[in-house]
Amino acid sequence: MKIVLLLISLNLFSQTDPLAERKKFDKAWIFKDFSSILEKDFDISPEYSKKNLTKLKAIYFKKQRNLTEATSKKEKKLAKKMLPFVEKALEFLNEDHPHSYKMAIRILYSLESEVREADYYEGFFGKMKMVEKVKNVNAHIDLRDLKKGITSKDEALNLEKEITSTKKSIKKIAKLDISENHPKWFQEKRKKDGKKYWEKIEGWINKKVSEKLEEESDKSFNYKLQKSFRTVIYDKMKTNDSSPKLKVKDLYGQKWKLKVGDEVHTEPVLNRLYVLLGAKFTDLVYAGTITNKKTVTLILGGEDSDSFDCKKISTLVELKKCFIKGYFKFKMDDYILNKGIITKENYKEVFHYESLKGQKRIKKKYIGREFVTLREASAEYRDYPLHFGGATSLSDIDSMSDRVNRAMMIFNSWISNTDSRDANTRSYILKDFLNKGKDIYVEADHDLGASLGNPLKIGALNAFSVLDDFVGGKKNKKIIFKDHLVHKPRSWSKTTVADAIWMLSKISKLKDDNLKWAISHSGWPNFMQEILYTKLLSRFNSMISYFDLEHLKKEVHSLKISLPVSEAQAKKFNIPKEEFYKYLSSSPFNTGELDLVVNKTLIQKCNKSFWIHFLETYSHPSGLQRRTRRVEDDQSLPKCKLKR
Repeated sequence: MKIVLLLISLNLFSQTDPLAERKKFDKAWIFKDFSSILEKDFDISPEYSKKNLTKLKAIYFKKQRNLTEATSKKEKKLAKKMLPFVEKALEFLNEDHPHSYKMAIRILYSLESEVREADYYEGFFGKMKMVEKVKNVNAHIDLRDLKKGITSKDEALNLEKEITSTKKSIKKIAKLDISENHPKWFQEKRKKDGKKYWEKIEGWINKKVSEKLEEESDKSFNYKLQKSFRTVIYDKMKTNDSSPKLKVKDLYGQKWKLKVGDEVHTEPVLNRLYVLLGAKFTDLVYAGTITNKKTVTLILGGEDSDSFDCKKISTLVELKKCFIKGYFKFKMDDYILNKGIITKENYKEVFHYESLKGQKRIKKKYIGREFVTLREASAEYRDYPLHFGGATSLSDIDSMSDRVNRAMMIFNSWISNTDSRDANTRSYILKDFLNKGKDIYVEADHDLGASLGNPLKIGALNAFSVLDDFVGGKKNKKIIFKDHLVHKPRSWSKTTVADAIWMLSKISKLKDDNLKWAISHSGWPNFMQEILYTKLLSRFNSMISYFDLEHLKKEVHSLKISLPVSEAQAKKFNIPKEEFYKYLSSSPFNTGELDLVVNKTLIQKCNKSFWIHFLETYSHPSGLQRRTRRVEDDQSLPKCKLKR
């Protein structure tokens, strides 16, 4: 099984010749042991001392000088990205405190990972640079300390109070919170209402971007993230990720990352869920689907060229060719809802103009260009006032003693995230955060989309296991999470019972309305949202049963859902009346019949359900009951014949 999962990871992340990149991969692989790099390359230790602090300051001053003296275009681009982090690290070091020193070390890790990512994240082995060897394909926790009822000798070190005795109650240790200045997570007493906090972040970005646009043009703007992602202009194709992505800009010039494929529905939910539980920040991602009435329109480039180049795509033919023949090997055809040329007659519909100003200028600029509207896609905001750094450590420096990183085993097991690795974390500088006049440094797990299914089928809710298929082991001895992992951070090997209870407590306090709010951003039909909600509660119940926390149990019921085959139901799915009747005429179902879509909390098979068959064909090309597999997304979903 270990070999199988390693081969899966190679298939997921690779497309080119392995031997050509062996040297680059080997050099990048060394980066896993950052403590050795600190000693070898920088002559410092991760541990605070006056001597180390002085040396680290000198390193940062040198970096600052080199970056400010950049001359080439490439160097200036790197300087723009790195300088805010260098300046923030120097701020920390000026405080001359052990915690501040550790923060400066964390920033150095992030800066070095960004440089090495830029240099080596290419080719077969380059794409695998952050992949850890698959030593254990399941996450597990030793529960023997639970029976003793006292704390482990390996408890986390970054708590608000120091643990002075090994005889303390585990449940008391679990109640000890992290220190207030943790870069990823809020203390419980400082934690915000997650939904309101997310909306505050959106409001902060909207305000900062509006102010920036007003400064640049002397016009009034009311920028809205929640609407701006719906019309984007092609910039370039990404060629260093595992799922199909494009770099795009909205009509205000703000940068976004547009994604299609199997993570479209999962990532918007899980990023919000992450913040609901106490995270300080993560990427703002939005699903745009037919079902949630927020389809995304992509405007292609306006440059004509005699020679074909995927860097400058101006036609849909070129876009499809670059996806299927290029890096991603992805079939775009099934995702296309509408296509055409922008004209004076259709520009308002194409641009979703209810959210925009300056129609005349925008209309003239884009008339004559090709556009394509996608059946389902997601968009991640990537611009001011966010400043993006590199990866953060889940397996090195102080991560092994960090309660948040250790407790993330519980969160990631709960959502079946198989892809938890350094490359899916990120550091940020948030400019004038929440309009409070201060730039802050934060870290986050930011790419949570490879979840809610299994390593081969992301977002496959029927494969999102529950009960004995999810957890096993023996009470008071070991809990084993049966979902197979492609990546497993080394910090998880240190997860204690107290760490687990700390995170389980946070999940238990999650309000029903907030959980449903996060799930509502999936862009899935309501019956899919109900399945996800039910299975998340069931998986939580299974986890707490191993930690003597049955009093936290959630009420869960098996789901059976039938929907009428009717024009009214088609309208609820945002399917046009003519499309509904056209589809109905060729199906064995009749209008007015009840169609069983969910039975025993499982999505019905596409050959047995009118709506599952129709929605997979028309609205959700990544599938509902069936799911596209990343290793086979150069093909459509297999044909499915609807029967009675």
